Amino acid sequence: MSKKSSILLISFLSFLFFLKPAFAKVVTVDGVGIDRESALRDATRLAVEQVVGTFIDSQTLMEDLIVQLDEVYKKSQGYVKSVKILNEQQEKNMYRVRTIIDVDSSPDGKLMSNLSMILMLNDPRIAVIILDYENSNFSENDPESVSSNQSSISHNTSAERAMNTKLINLGFSHVVDANQIIRLKDAQLLNEIYNGREALNSNIVKDKSIDYLVLGKSRVDVNKVLVPEYGGKGMLETSLIEAKAELEVKVIKYDTGDLVGTFSVDGRGADSTNTRAADKSFKVVAEKAAEELGKTFKKFGSKSTEGLQIIVSTDNYGKVEQLRKDLLGVNGVQNVYIREHNSDKSILEVESTQKSHILLQLLKKKSKLGIFVETISNSTINIKIT
Repeated sequence: MSKKSSILLISFLSFLFFLKPAFAKVVTVDGVGIDRESALRDATRLAVEQVVGTFIDSQTLMEDLIVQLDEVYKKSQGYVKSVKILNEQQEKNMYRVRTIIDVDSSPDGKLMSNLSMILMLNDPRIAVIILDYENSNFSENDPESVSSNQSSISHNTSAERAMNTKLINLGFSHVVDANQIIRLKDAQLLNEIYNGREALNSNIVKDKSIDYLVLGKSRVDVNKVLVPEYGGKGMLETSLIEAKAELEVKVIKYDTGDLVGTFSVDGRGADSTNTRAADKSFKVVAEKAAEELGKTFKKFGSKSTEGLQIIVSTDNYGKVEQLRKDLLGVNGVQNVYIREHNSDKSILEVESTQKSHILLQLLKKKSKLGIFVETISNSTINIKIT
């Protein structure tokens, strides 16, 4: 973000902190469409845009953030508490409505949560992988069993789907289908990554396709539901199955392998078969996990200063010094250290409130050096200076 956007974020979060109990903004807007329904949709979007505009000046945002706000506006009807039609009329080829719309602006509501997530994290690309194993008491005779082999490791697709859906509802618009990333299809490899082995460095850092890997381990225990026997002498089995699912999650910064959060959740579900009961329990834990993930990202994204490493290829140390001076003049940069220098390569450590790609854009505008970007990630920029 630019310096203006950083100030805007602080103002926005301060607004949320001091917001009074009246968590609604009532606005009067006109909507136009080809019919009544489309006119009401238009009015709803305009109402939400108007409310968002009281918090965010779109002129201060980068283009990609404006695109993300547009994704928020597409879901406008989900942020509205009530709509009152003051006037409506059919004209030649259009329908007009004048409405009073009550927009939910509570700090914990969907709209405000989505806005704060976009501003703090620039809507990261997230891939969710849930490994399914240790389902120790699934019956081998159950044709719907998730796993009859205690030692097998596979993807828990039902938990992944439920978690992805919940993340999208929370405002993360870039939830990546992990099946499209070839390195994330190997469950055994992912198990090694979860356990923190060397596979982490050799298989994640080289891939820049996502920002965060949410890697979880799930297990489920299933049991027959018992009810007291008439007269209280014992317990009777029913046809109902109860499943208790547990999910342990690690959140990994994908370009560096850094662990940025861990948590565990559990939940229960009941149905007529092992698999149906397990699926219900996994849906419960997946939704809980998505909520926890949102909290983790908000906490991680609210850090005001980010550590960024710039690896510079040049045989001219004077240009490295000039680069340091240019960086110090960029909005949001608090300090720059030259950590290493040899004949043709230097490493600079930058303390900045800017994201790496924003910092690079600002640097190119300010510096007269010939800067050629070789690779860029959230935490590292590799450049060549001529």
